[in-house]
Amino acid sequence: AGAMVAVRAAFKHYVDERSDGRPFVLAGFSQGGELLVELLKELPDSLQDRLVAAYVLGWKITPEDLAASTAIRPAQGADDYGVTICYNSVDSPENASFVSSGNTVAINPVNWCTDATPAVLFDSLTVTLDPETKLLLVDGFEGTGYAWKPYFKDGCYHTFEIRWYGESLRENIAERCAAYQVAHTSGNPLFDGWYADPEAVVFDKEYWIYPTYSHPYEEQLFMDAFSSKDLVHWTKHDKVLAKDNISWLWRALWAPSVVRKDGK
Repeated sequence: AGAMVAVRAAFKHYVDERSDGRPFVLAGFSQGGELLVELLKELPDSLQDRLVAAYVLGWKITPEDLAASTAIRPAQGADDYGVTICYNSVDSPENASFVSSGNTVAINPVNWCTDATPAVLFDSLTVTLDPETKLLLVDGFEGTGYAWKPYFKDGCYHTFEIRWYGESLRENIAERCAAYQVAHTSGNPLFDGWYADPEAVVFDKEYWIYPTYSHPYEEQLFMDAFSSKDLVHWTKHDKVLAKDNISWLWRALWAPSVVRKDGK
């Protein structure tokens, strides 16, 4: 209980004081993974959209956990986001421990498959996910003296969950963050068309861009505008200013500068 109080307080401090509205990645190993599952159960809807991924390493996610949280969505590949990654490594199911008992969520952190497609690690280990037991079956390891007895048997590779897969995890975090960014930013360019000299302003908490229509002088007889409430999704407003509004205009309507007048 004391550990969960500390984790909850630390996460709240990060969200309130440090995050500045940015997306985030969560990770926990072993008992930290257990606490992370509990934290995900408490994650409010307002924060779920900012979750890039949660890595529950060397722990389990039970059916009860899934039922208790809309924030726990099992990862299905290498670049989905808003998802939870979970795995536990053994040489065979009979050597599994309490940390994986009852687990229902698993993915192979070498090839990011949820089926039994094998993956080669370090040129000497073969890592295969067993879809039935949700365990990573590792073949080819010959080390000794690694098990934390009496809690884990020989053949339970709990102590290697980060050491073996660390590089793959680092690369995967970057891949999921990139996928999240593509989906949550407007990209470059912001919108289609040939434009120049953008004037950017904010009116009533809405972002506006007023550019020059970048075509031959004789065709520069109007100006479009673009608005957005989130800097991601943009709406085009055709010809907010045009030759019909300016009697003396004959060509080259350039470089707007916009101010509010009479509440408009």
